[in-house]
Amino acid sequence: MIRIVSISVITVVCLSFIHCSEKSIEPVKTVDLNQLVMLRVGQSVFVTSESLKIGFSEVSGDSRCPMNAYCYWPGIGEVNLWLLKPAMDTVFVTVGIIGTTSALDERDHVPADTLGYRIALMGLSPYPQSFDPIDQSEYLATIRIRKSDDSDGRDCGVIISDIPPAVIQLDRFHLESIEISGDILDVSVIYGGGCEEHCFWLFMSPAVFLESYPAQANLYLRHFANDDHCKALIHQTLSFDLGLIIELYNQHYGEIDSFVVNVYDYFDDEPGDKLSATYVP
Repeated sequence: MIRIVSISVITVVCLSFIHCSEKSIEPVKTVDLNQLVMLRVGQSVFVTSESLKIGFSEVSGDSRCPMNAYCYWPGIGEVNLWLLKPAMDTVFVTVGIIGTTSALDERDHVPADTLGYRIALMGLSPYPQSFDPIDQSEYLATIRIRKSDDSDGRDCGVIISDIPPAVIQLDRFHLESIEISGDILDVSVIYGGGCEEHCFWLFMSPAVFLESYPAQANLYLRHFANDDHCKALIHQTLSFDLGLIIELYNQHYGEIDSFVVNVYDYFDDEPGDKLSATYVP
């Protein structure tokens, strides 16, 4: 889930994103949905048609593998954004981009869905050249805001990636039960809150099936609590479309067959408790 706000901003309108550069950025106050927008820390924009403000708070983490370095995984860059609409509280979201992911390829992005919008981090520069930290003032984030695909009420989507499970973890939750009906995975969770909007993403990691019969897919939930300090105990059932995982199975094995999904509970250090269910085509 994601939300965005603005006051004075830099935005970029480029006919071809690939040919955009930092020099092509011009200060503008308003942008359109689906437009690629470039922001530095502290800047914001206004989506006129939606009465929506979006701002770039900070880079919350940058573990992307430096150029010419060998890393066991490509790493992830994450930024914190805020969104504001009239008569509503400010919404805070975190979005990410994995390693050297192509700016126009959203398969390995970690987007956010909120207020009916999907916010994706399409680029984060400069790309690390070494393991030395980059100053916040140097970062330039390219984001895209569009209407959310979750028009049927399903939750935030499935992301297939090789992100280490420990990196997927964000805010605490407790896994109660899971059930598969057709192509839909229903996941029941408990978490503390009650004052802010929460979002869950479902990750399949690694992006391959465990070789057994039936094959198995390991799934992890990423919970974004939106800095909710309320203490009510919330019971919620999340619904995720397994279509991308089914498609991956078909690509790997050449046909559709049953497979097991293992959904892991929240953990601090290493994956532990899990619940399993079988998908039957």
